[in-house]
Amino acid sequence: MELKIRLARVGRKKQPAYRIVVTKARSAKANKALEVIGQYGISFPGSPLKVDLVKYDEWVSKGAQPTERARKLINRYKAANTSDILLQAEELRVPKKKVAPPQEIIEEVKLEEAPAAEEAPAAEEAPAAEEAPAAEE
Repeated sequence: MELKIRLARVGRKKQPAYRIVVTKARSAKANKALEVIGQYGISFPGSPLKVDLVKYDEWVSKGAQPTERARKLINRYKAANTSDILLQAEELRVPKKKVAPPQEIIEEVKLEEAPAAEEAPAAEEAPAAEEAPAAEE
């Protein structure tokens, strides 16, 4: 079963709007679509083109072939969305300030390290004392 991703015309006379649909390649354009993955129309508020790219990629991986017009529209949509995303990311990026840790944390760390340092030499001296009598015997 060959699948196509194409535009299906909807809307009133002289006010065209299109759905981007996945359908069988040999079916009529007005037939029921397997899935609607987007819409395109000049009269839509905001962006005239909306596509669910996850569904699009899923259908293409299953073997659906986009028509020339659908491919051009979707590529234009991808390019527009990536540049918008990059611009938004640049706007949101704020340089990180290096903040010195509070004095309380530094004091706690010093207190934790000090007893550990004192216990270590005591542990080293004890085995040395045990080894000496063993060597004398």
